[in-house]
Amino acid sequence: MSIFYWLADAAVMAGTFARMPGWWGGERPTTFAIYSWYQSVHGVTLALLSAPIAFSIRWLGLPRPVLLAFLVATLGLVAPMAIQRSGWPIDAPVARQAWAALGYVKFFGILPLVTWVVCRAALSNNSFKPKPLRGSA
Repeated sequence: MSIFYWLADAAVMAGTFARMPGWWGGERPTTFAIYSWYQSVHGVTLALLSAPIAFSIRWLGLPRPVLLAFLVATLGLVAPMAIQRSGWPIDAPVARQAWAALGYVKFFGILPLVTWVVCRAALSNNSFKPKPLRGSA
């Protein structure tokens, strides 16, 4: 899963999706406009890359798919950080720490959110378990 995170990061940084429109930042965009555009595009890219994983989790048909998605996101981020020993940027400036915190929140939240949407939007097939009528024994 962390490969998807870094792919999304690379796609946005390469400029493929990150061409900020004029209506977002105006003639001379501020630093906040640039960062907010980057974070927005990065979140959408993560959602698009999380969709196949969410559909796979839904296809498995497990009882708690959102919990599984959260566990996959946790393992996908914590395992590479433990292997590389590159955890939180402690000695970095506050702005970089806030940037990293927002990235981690997006990473932990987007896959479970997309999985929840996929599971809610999917049509359920309860033809083998019909609900009994009211008043019937």
